[in-house]
Amino acid sequence: MASSDDEDCYLLDDVSEDDLGGIEDHALHEEDDPAGAGSGDGDESKNPEYVLETEASLRKRQDDGVSKVTELLSVPAGSAAALLRHCQWDPEQLQDRWFSDGNRRRVCDAVGLSTVAVKVNDRMRRCAICFVTHRRGRMRSARCSHYYCLDCWHGYVHAAVEEGSGPRTHLASPSWCVSWWTRWPTRRRGSGTCRSCWIN
Repeated sequence: MASSDDEDCYLLDDVSEDDLGGIEDHALHEEDDPAGAGSGDGDESKNPEYVLETEASLRKRQDDGVSKVTELLSVPAGSAAALLRHCQWDPEQLQDRWFSDGNRRRVCDAVGLSTVAVKVNDRMRRCAICFVTHRRGRMRSARCSHYYCLDCWHGYVHAAVEEGSGPRTHLASPSWCVSWWTRWPTRRRGSGTCRSCWIN
């Protein structure tokens, strides 16, 4: 498969045709092997098929999966992505775990998602880092009642990315809380180098 220099490709093994989403043209079969590197013994179980995908097509498949899980489980997109990552992007495994008796809370706890609803009101809040009081619009919370001002949160995300936490898909809340920030809220709030490290 020819590709331009600016297009990243990813190698996926053991992908079923149902998971391809119309990308089966990129599958490499034994007959496409010009060098004849196959074993030649006819045992296809030793020659797994591989699929090359561009970054754009991979992101589209991820976004499609996230939107389906968001609709099915009635959770925000960031939570759906965190749940899918926890289940190795297998929506059937996620559904089995989610809809098992009493398992929803266990799955959310394993991912770090809070199942407790947070009351929203107009009162002033005190930042848990700098202890300055701000109006609600200048505060953020990781699905819990621990609020941080935007300046402290940006500083925390920037420091976490600089320390090497950037490739992770979520960050721990900067307190004793077990809640996690998913990629989506951070994507909106990050800026500059920090933002590009977090997204990529």
